[in-house]
Amino acid sequence: VDAMHGEIFYPVTLLNFVLPVHRAIGWHVVLHVAAAGGFAYLWLRRVGASRGAALWGGTAYLLGPFLVSLVYPGHSGKIFVTALTPLFFWAADGAVTARRPRAYAALAAVVALLVLTAHMQLAYFAVWGGLAWVLYRLFGRWGPIAILPGLAAFALARWALGGLAGLALFAAAAAATLAAIATRTPALRDRCLRFAAFAGAGVLGVGIAAVQLWGPACYLGGAPRAVCGTTYAYSQRVAKTTEAEETRGYAYSTSWSMHPEELVSLVVPDFVGASLAGTGGEDTYWGRNPFRLNHVYAGLLGLLLAPLAFLRRRAPGGEGQGGGEGARGDTRRGSAVFFVALAAVALLYALGATTPVFRLFYVLVPGVKLFRAPDSIMFLFGFAVVTLGAFGIDALREGRDDPAFRRRLGRYGIAAVAGLGLAAILASSGSLLPDLWVATVYRGIPPEKWAALEANLPRMRQGFWIAWALAAATFALAWAHVRGHVPVTGLLAGLLALTTADEARVDARFVRTVPLAAAFPSDEVFAYLREERDRRTDPFRVFSVRADDNSGPLHGLEEVRGHHGNELGRYRDLVEGPRLVAQDLRLLRMLNAEYVLSPTPVQAPGLEPVGRGRRWMLYRLQGAFPRAYLVGATEVWPDGTAADRLVAPDFDPGRTAILPERPEWLVLDPDASGTVRWVERGLNRARLAVEATGPALLVVSETYYPAWRARVDGAEVPVL
Repeated sequence: VDAMHGEIFYPVTLLNFVLPVHRAIGWHVVLHVAAAGGFAYLWLRRVGASRGAALWGGTAYLLGPFLVSLVYPGHSGKIFVTALTPLFFWAADGAVTARRPRAYAALAAVVALLVLTAHMQLAYFAVWGGLAWVLYRLFGRWGPIAILPGLAAFALARWALGGLAGLALFAAAAAATLAAIATRTPALRDRCLRFAAFAGAGVLGVGIAAVQLWGPACYLGGAPRAVCGTTYAYSQRVAKTTEAEETRGYAYSTSWSMHPEELVSLVVPDFVGASLAGTGGEDTYWGRNPFRLNHVYAGLLGLLLAPLAFLRRRAPGGEGQGGGEGARGDTRRGSAVFFVALAAVALLYALGATTPVFRLFYVLVPGVKLFRAPDSIMFLFGFAVVTLGAFGIDALREGRDDPAFRRRLGRYGIAAVAGLGLAAILASSGSLLPDLWVATVYRGIPPEKWAALEANLPRMRQGFWIAWALAAATFALAWAHVRGHVPVTGLLAGLLALTTADEARVDARFVRTVPLAAAFPSDEVFAYLREERDRRTDPFRVFSVRADDNSGPLHGLEEVRGHHGNELGRYRDLVEGPRLVAQDLRLLRMLNAEYVLSPTPVQAPGLEPVGRGRRWMLYRLQGAFPRAYLVGATEVWPDGTAADRLVAPDFDPGRTAILPERPEWLVLDPDASGTVRWVERGLNRARLAVEATGPALLVVSETYYPAWRARVDGAEVPVL
């Protein structure tokens, strides 16, 4: 739980207990993609979109590659948050406008669901967007604008007083500011009270999901000692973020940013390619990230329809402000401005280090230093584009009798279709477009990326012509509608068909099914190791020479390394780098690695061949330590040097344990000996029968964490 290993407390996890896990995971995805469309429909109806426009928006959202393509890398947490985002906006808007207890209760429930997805990064981004929308709805355009000076004040308070004291000062100052505003007029007082209730519902939602937050806060080392009992940061991510030196920390936080190539792919999704070689597809991604397993495309029709919301002039006397007041068209126009701003902010954040703007987020916004992959925020861009597209459809329907609107629509349509046509012609002119791009935008492209670019050229050229055809069909349909040749139902049917064709063709590349046995192939060596595990009472570990390999755990075997992404920092430091295989595999022996897996033959002192399967070779490591044993001596070494001492040639781990400090009460018998026998072993509990000839320490080869508690003959004893 502390390391946030998936959606443990999220409701759909119950399916894991009634279905095979791989089937349950599939249903998690299917249910959320379907729900995303329904939630988007509810949201669009909430902000005044017609049923037809909301139906288009729900379809565009549930088919959006920014959502569906996450199936390929298996990013279920991102899928959950993306699906819940329209519901969160719907609940937030309903709470501050309806002002009923049940509306605030619904908001708290949605906040709790966002937290329980366990994807804190995307949940945090969703809260950014929802908070900005509420401020806009209550205070007009000045509400979201006030966020920037607020962040600057918060950053200054944190810098001057530290984390908790700075937060307390900022909260007091914010409350005083709201109170001062509330005293001006009754209307402002009412809006301030509604915002306070919104904040209270958010806090309640976080409290409901506190089981998902409390432990991780301690794991990251940011919570006070009174809460956690320790202030040590255990997460390995901390060393790469808040504890890293500035240049390395910024580089980590901006890894997997968007680049100019990805920007073009927002219009022509085939432009930059994708890394799909793992399932029989081509690896055609030639962008600047190491690879690309998903797509942030929000659909071309949304981008084309969004400007239509601004082609009609305001109604006479319209204010166009937030708060849900004024003429319908003016209110929609004001909301459209908000969503243009939201899309722009999301895009600027996603670009990361590509622009200097990300430095403001990095310095001012708490939590950003702990995150990576800025392009993860693009679900907010997709949400904004779909909302704007729905507004554009309604503007198109309402502008049929407006000659000025028809003129502007014609000019805009001709410009868009002509621009995409010229781009398609340029893309079809041999290698002119890639040569021009590399010469002006992507200088110094690596050879392997150039090869991927050339492999992607046919799909790229096709993509430009598809974009042109979609634009031409969209504006032909729109023009036919405003001229009275196509009814509303025909317009909506045509837009739905074009959107489905546009987005589904991108989704299809990222939704691939394979038999379970092909995804996780078995091997004779795994069958042998499982039999060995079941036959014995004492546990053992397996070491795979392939880094971050989870083959062993997938077959019920304990691994030395494997992949998690948020491991304990101390253990990750221990098993990464040269220490692991240095000094004649001493560390592997200490880690109870009795068996070594390798796809190719290896030779090393103490490795005894056991057998060979179809994919793996198996070796036994002679002299591997048991999982638990007794020692009669200790040495004191600080945390920073203990790992080096552990693998030093003159250190004998079979007789001596390393401690950061030696308690005064600890008196050991250097000649003590005895036996250790495993009685019970589970994920969270172990029982051992120990007999010793004198005072000794029981050493258990597990990752240390403060949650462990030990008892000897029923009496609690300290874990050192």
